[in-house]
Amino acid sequence: MKYLENKLRLYVLLVLSVLLLAPAIGQDKKQVKSRMSFDYYSVSGERMLKVVMKARIGKKYELLPDLELNFYIMSDTLSTLLGTASTTDEGVATMMISEDQFKNKSLNGLCTFECVFEGSDSFKPAKKVLNVKDLFLNLTFAQNEEKEIILSASDLFEDGEIQVEENIEIIFYVPRTFTLFRIGSKILSDGKAVIPFPVDLPGDTLGYMDVVAKVEDHDLYGNVEVSSSINWGLPQAKIVEKTRGLGDTDAPLWMVYTLIVLLSLVWFHYFYVLYSIYLIKKESRELILENQKS
Repeated sequence: MKYLENKLRLYVLLVLSVLLLAPAIGQDKKQVKSRMSFDYYSVSGERMLKVVMKARIGKKYELLPDLELNFYIMSDTLSTLLGTASTTDEGVATMMISEDQFKNKSLNGLCTFECVFEGSDSFKPAKKVLNVKDLFLNLTFAQNEEKEIILSASDLFEDGEIQVEENIEIIFYVPRTFTLFRIGSKILSDGKAVIPFPVDLPGDTLGYMDVVAKVEDHDLYGNVEVSSSINWGLPQAKIVEKTRGLGDTDAPLWMVYTLIVLLSLVWFHYFYVLYSIYLIKKESRELILENQKS
């Protein structure tokens, strides 16, 4: 009887342990909801889809590396796989779009892309659809009463008709070291945006400088960029670094420093010898005086 009671207690403890540990085990296997940002970029005619994957882990959002994403281009009747890409350590995956692929448009000129994450053991599936229109930007320069930057914009419908876009903000930049310096912005009017050229900015040694025009985070066109170069900047003097060679009047710095160290050692030994002679003479005088006293 006592044996059966002990066995029953053991079964009860085992069942209670399973019931207590089950929520923890289920929690470990719980998938985290991932977040996907899906954007379109067109830089000087090169078209690209860009996805950033992140998830809230603990109290902050973290970027998700090594996730496999599928990119599709969609029409009214079917969905075609463009390719597969994995996220980098920064949680970013990109897919290049050719001009031929972009021609798969609807009648209103829109092109529909989809990015799909099938999910994993740790993260839930996610997908996003992006409708974009192909915007053509052309950057030129003109000099009338003053020097001007001229940006023209248009998009092409399925029937080949060129439409002039309005109410789009164009932001102009000049590349500087590690950043872009904003020189102005303008809303398109009759498909054009014109701003004065910044003639007080430095260029290279010949005065050439790049100008970048951007449409940023537009709901329909995404991110579109075009750039061009002109020699209207302030020429900068060419900096020539003077080299020190063995055949020049200015010796190489390493040789100068080596010579200083060697000469310093020579003079140190010279003074050390003189000081030693002084000490020897001093001790000899003291010995002579001691002998005379004795």
